[in-house]
Amino acid sequence: MAYTVIGRQVNLASRLQSQAEDDGILVSRPTWSLVSEQVDGRQGDPVNAQGFDELVEVHKVFGLKDPRKSVTVIKGGEQGFSLWLDPQQIESETRDLIRRRLRLALKTIDQLPNQDDETDLPHE
Repeated sequence: MAYTVIGRQVNLASRLQSQAEDDGILVSRPTWSLVSEQVDGRQGDPVNAQGFDELVEVHKVFGLKDPRKSVTVIKGGEQGFSLWLDPQQIESETRDLIRRRLRLALKTIDQLPNQDDETDLPHE
């Protein structure tokens, strides 16, 4: 007997495997939501997977989380925003650069028009 698997999920797994770096692991957003508490990783660039109409959001997996670490990775994301901060990997010479980037990001967000407030729109 020969066993085989078919289906959309199997196709996606194959496409992600082919897009991953050597010895790397890519997982889709739904898989990431199930494993993110147990594994270290970060959001990667969306992947154009053959057979899928839209880009697939992926996360790069680095390995299992070390429960002995006292400092946690700060991570999150929304459309148009992604954050992955591992304080243990930040070298002293890059701290000022990171601070400047974060200040610029906050300034940019603060300058966005409030979509809930129609007073920000020009009146005709």
